[in-house]
Order: sequence, then C-alpha cells, then structure tokens
Amino acid sequence: MYAIDKKGYVKVSESELFKQAVNFGGNYFTVARNPEKTELELYVVTGEGQVLKSENPALKVKDIISFGGNYLMNNRGIVFTVSTSGTVTAKDHMRIGILQKRGGNFFVDSSNFFYTVSESGELIMPPLPMTLKVSSVLKLGSNYFIDQTGKFFVVDKNGNVFERVMRDHDFRLAKVISL
Repeated sequence: MYAIDKKGYVKVSESELFKQAVNFGGNYFTVARNPEKTELELYVVTGEGQVLKSENPALKVKDIISFGGNYLMNNRGIVFTVSTSGTVTAKDHMRIGILQKRGGNFFVDSSNFFYTVSESGELIMPPLPMTLKVSSVLKLGSNYFIDQTGKFFVVDKNGNVFERVMRDHDFRLAKVISL
C-alpha cells in the first residue's frame, strides 16, 4: 500500500491483508476477513501514513452503507468521522439525512444540508458563502466542488467553505477526476 502523509511523503506498507480490501474512503478502507465478505474490519490511514486497525465498539463495519472521504454512514443513519490521527467517532448527536452528494471532506444530505468534516474529525454545518446555493452543487472533488454556474469552492482542513474566484477559467465545462 502506498500512503501519502500530511507532508506529502510516500509511505509504503506491505501486508497480505491489503489484498482483501473491499471498500474505500479517502483515509480508510475495509478488509474482508472471510471469502463471503460477511466479516469486515475497518482500517484507517493516519496523517503520518500509518495503517491502523480501527476499534470503535459503536460501529459494526458490516452495517456501513455509505462511504465518503473522511466519513461514513451506517444503516441506522449515524455518521462516523475519521480524523487524521486515525480516530473513528460516531456523530450520533446530529440527525443526518441520506448522503446525496459526497466529496472528500464534505457532503450534502437529502434535506439539502451542507456538512464538512475537519481533519480532527469534527462534523460541521459551516457558514456558507452568500454566492453558494447548495442545490446547485454539481461537480465534487476531494476538498472542492463546482456549482452549476461554474463557481469554484474549496473546503479547508478546518471545515470552512470558501469561494475561489478565477475569472480566466470557465469551470462549467470542467471534468472532475478525484479519488
């Protein structure tokens, strides 16, 4: 496995375990412990590029129904965030709708609410720029998105949303390739 740490260095890890990886988020993945893929384990990649097995008694990995960049949702509608330290935390104090639009560190739910996730694992409903209409969010990247009118927005590591004006570019025609 090749992981890139927060300083941009590549960390290489070898394990037979990685061959059984079946589901992927931005900084985590699941591993099938049996051929039927009924027994899954969650592994996180820290900001230092280390791979750690996650232990969170509130999360049954087989119950995950939606995978995002640094967050996931289980079949009870509870969002869990994954911090850069590798901590997986249930955010069961917030009622979230179905995840409709998913970026790396942000998502829009079925009620058209916009959420971000900070590097420390906070789930945030941030103040949004006046020019942003959540319903017009169209093209999603890891920490950026483009709306239907071609406006370009970024989500920083603290979960804040900013519009980036680039007058020389027409982002309405942009193709987004982001993992």
